[in-house]
Amino acid sequence: MTKLKSRSENGAKKPAALSANRVHVSYPDSMKAKLEEIQLETHKGSLSEVFRDALKFYALAFEEHKQGSDFLIRNPKGETERLRMFL
Repeated sequence: MTKLKSRSENGAKKPAALSANRVHVSYPDSMKAKLEEIQLETHKGSLSEVFRDALKFYALAFEEHKQGSDFLIRNPKGETERLRMFL
């Protein structure tokens, strides 16, 4: 059995391989259309990238919620409303 080297041929240290986790997600066609719209408008390379960004935002929002923070949405008229994500 061959042992993998942790250094390149010139002796420089190689970066550690990133691990990846997979999840199977089912969603309606209407959600797919919305995700594709987001992908196009944000110039993301794939729907997976859109999902990863959405999960990062959700995790951030959840951590803030646990600390007692509120999320407010301000419309173009300047009116604010509380975003109710974690009821």
